[in-house]
Amino acid sequence: SNGKPIMSLQDWLPDKNSINKLTKSVVKNVNKASELVGAEKVLSTTNKQLYKWKDKQGHWQFTDDIKKVPAYALPQLESSKMPTAVNSMAPPPVIEGSASEEDSSRGLPAGVSLEKIPQLMDEAKKVRAQMEERNKKLESL
Repeated sequence: SNGKPIMSLQDWLPDKNSINKLTKSVVKNVNKASELVGAEKVLSTTNKQLYKWKDKQGHWQFTDDIKKVPAYALPQLESSKMPTAVNSMAPPPVIEGSASEEDSSRGLPAGVSLEKIPQLMDEAKKVRAQMEERNKKLESL
């Protein structure tokens, strides 16, 4: 009746306590599911700070260890809390010895032989075509 909105955007957003409880629940359930299939924990919780600064070349640098920040960056240093849940999944293992000496001397990554490159390129082209088709459908909506 007075022209003011009944609700604001803040009324729709969950409070910080609810978000923290939800995050802890998700971390617990994801890690339990990971244990059930015989894998290691996938998520971990943290209360660390994330520090960021621009290096001398103008590129952003990030760390969670204040000791790794160079002295010249301290005046411009920005910090914020890191996300509560952090993906701690280990990267896939590197398979040693699958690339030949010739491949590594040409700068090809380990695990990719020259004979497989045409097949990988064909597969990449198919994926690209699928993505372009998907984008066309999305644009038409």
